[in-house]
Amino acid sequence: MARDTTRAAATAGGPASLADDAPTPRYYQVYLAIQQWIREGVYVPAQRIPTEAQLCRSFNVSRITVRRSLDELEREGWLSRQQGRGTFVSPDLRLPPLPVDWSHVLSSVSDLTHATTACKLSVKYLQADEATRAALHMSTQTRVQRVSHLRMLHHSPLGQVINWVPEDIARRVPPPSPTRAPTFALLEQAGIRIGDSHQEIGAQLASPKMARLLGIAAGAPLVIIERVVFDSDGRGVERTLAHYRADRYRYRMALRRGAGRGRH
Repeated sequence: MARDTTRAAATAGGPASLADDAPTPRYYQVYLAIQQWIREGVYVPAQRIPTEAQLCRSFNVSRITVRRSLDELEREGWLSRQQGRGTFVSPDLRLPPLPVDWSHVLSSVSDLTHATTACKLSVKYLQADEATRAALHMSTQTRVQRVSHLRMLHHSPLGQVINWVPEDIARRVPPPSPTRAPTFALLEQAGIRIGDSHQEIGAQLASPKMARLLGIAAGAPLVIIERVVFDSDGRGVERTLAHYRADRYRYRMALRRGAGRGRH
């Protein structure tokens, strides 16, 4: 028998679970609370969660705040929406995000930038596409700077990288060039405080167009990296989508034991 979602919402979270004086945006506090319900089994895979109206009452927040939280959870695969039925916990396995210090990401991207060169630079100003609007929580009329380039390693294509930045923010940093520093580093230099960010790594087969660009066969494997950056106020300031050749790109991590564990 399905549990009563109204009662579960009231017991699993509520106004007391949000900290008004916390630097974390309220939408992200709601996001974390719902995510915790899923982790703890308050709502199990394929089960419907409370409605937007119920969540608004439970957390004492606006519907805009709730929708932003649900959008993020759906984008990350925790939830799935079904037209006319409601919002459900995703039935697919989804591992929780791995916390990584922002400075490590900055160092990794900077190392890649210095080890490679950029060419075929393209800069456009246009209205954000649907995927970018969803990732950065933009309105339909928001304009962005779209910068794409090809990264070369030892004079051979490594991958294509595309960045989207809100136009008003892009105007505050130096114009794109093959030798420019990573965008999010320039954002910080321009006085924009970087807040929460999300990065996903996946795989995809090369389309004929991407295959021609990277000099590989259509259907060859690609490593896909998508990174979304928010400022300290929760505004989306950059989306990056990179397609790297799987035969030339490796993502390495150094794993160390925690301080409280000894060797055996």
